[in-house]
Amino acid sequence: MHARHWGVNGAAGLLPFSVSPAGVRVLLALRSEGTHQGGTWSTIGGAIDQGETAWEAAVREASEEVPGLDLAGALAAGSHEYACVSGWSYTTFVVPLPSDAPVTIGSGWATWETAELRWVPIEEVDGYLLLTAFAQSWPELRKLIEVQATS
Repeated sequence: MHARHWGVNGAAGLLPFSVSPAGVRVLLALRSEGTHQGGTWSTIGGAIDQGETAWEAAVREASEEVPGLDLAGALAAGSHEYACVSGWSYTTFVVPLPSDAPVTIGSGWATWETAELRWVPIEEVDGYLLLTAFAQSWPELRKLIEVQATS
């Protein structure tokens, strides 16, 4: 079975997380109804442009989609690649952020792609309707986050 994919060079995104005394929370994006699998929750990200690395694309896309997200000095704590039989792939980078401060959706395409942004306790993510590929990647991404959150 083949799915629709955005980006001839693949795609990449960020899964920001924050650790506080209240626990670990991740930033999820609700895909707008007009998008592929609209109404599901996933990461912030998009297509990798020609000449970009997956990391560069993920940071660029996150900056466009969530302009208030504090990515200054952000470093990936790990990554997971979801690969399709067609050869297309989506790389998700888990990124620790100093806080889970409120964020807003960017302008332009971001408002078409994303209906809502929400910081979600890590233990509640499985209760959300997730984008199929993100749901398949979530167990590995959660492990990466939990290792970082306890170190």
